[in-house]
Amino acid sequence: MSFNKITMVGNVGRDPELRRLSDGATVCNFNLAFNEITRDRKSSATWFRITVWGERAAICARNLKKGSAVYVAGRLKPKQWEDKQGERHVSLEVKATDVRFFGLTDSKTVRVA
Repeated sequence: MSFNKITMVGNVGRDPELRRLSDGATVCNFNLAFNEITRDRKSSATWFRITVWGERAAICARNLKKGSAVYVAGRLKPKQWEDKQGERHVSLEVKATDVRFFGLTDSKTVRVA
């Protein structure tokens, strides 16, 4: 049996990007910073690339912007690639299954599940 789920609250790093693929699917991508304070009281951020599909993607693109506080739950998938100089990189991608917005004008939490 396997289980892969991550939940986090963080801030959007830049305005979300909404795209429509050639097959008609809609996808929204944005970066999320998860900040933590280290023992020596320094702030350290871990960045995640969030991917949201379908109608949820359009809702996220309309409601999120750089700096927005957001709750995200989904499946974590590390991605590895090599750049032009041959250097290996790893990024953390979350395929979101639940997104909740905080701090909207009506001060309510909006759930996109």
